[in-house]
Amino acid sequence: MNAFFLTVATVFTLIVINNSAYSQTHEVGISAGALNYTGDLAPDYSFYNYGQSLMGFYKYNFSPAGGVKLSILEGQFIVNDKRSNDPLPQYRMAESNTMIVEFSAIGEYNFFDYRKENDRRRFTPYLSGGVAFFVYSQNSPGFRQQKSDGTGFAIPFGVGVRYQVARQVNLGLEFVARKTFSDNLDGLSDRVISNRKQVGDPYGNDWYYFTGLTLSYTFYGVKCPAIFR
Repeated sequence: MNAFFLTVATVFTLIVINNSAYSQTHEVGISAGALNYTGDLAPDYSFYNYGQSLMGFYKYNFSPAGGVKLSILEGQFIVNDKRSNDPLPQYRMAESNTMIVEFSAIGEYNFFDYRKENDRRRFTPYLSGGVAFFVYSQNSPGFRQQKSDGTGFAIPFGVGVRYQVARQVNLGLEFVARKTFSDNLDGLSDRVISNRKQVGDPYGNDWYYFTGLTLSYTFYGVKCPAIFR
């Protein structure tokens, strides 16, 4: 991960901690995992295409069931035609190394109140959905050395599960898909090579996916002693 992402994530976390102490509605965390992709180079989802990814986030829990998460994610995927048996990929033999930095606002819905003190159930599955803006840098090594940079919008939606390890510490696992409005994350789109053969599909947009393990910290106020309640 580059210095830009780490610097922004650190500053972001310090600001949140400074302004959200003593409030159980505020939560900060990190998520380490992997990024994947489907598009012209990978029409079907494949575990071979996973690349490393890291996310930092702040979440505002407005109720036991719901919250809004603001996050910064950086990751990459490397995908190529080498594993395909189809005629077009075998002819094309393209490859893409794509880096993505994403800024998102995602709502989450918890099925259970996993923080309830008089309930032994300390976990909950959840659903998520929102909006995202991303910046990408794409490189096609060996395929006439094409490079492209760009921006775009995406619609994230996914599922997850979280578990309260301690009163303030939570662990989680999530899978969130991103539907984009771009067809150039792999550098193909309507790409035409020198003999006038089109090697990309201009009618379908690319998707990317984040799978991550999450560690978060929830800020709680000082509990009032029972004698004063």
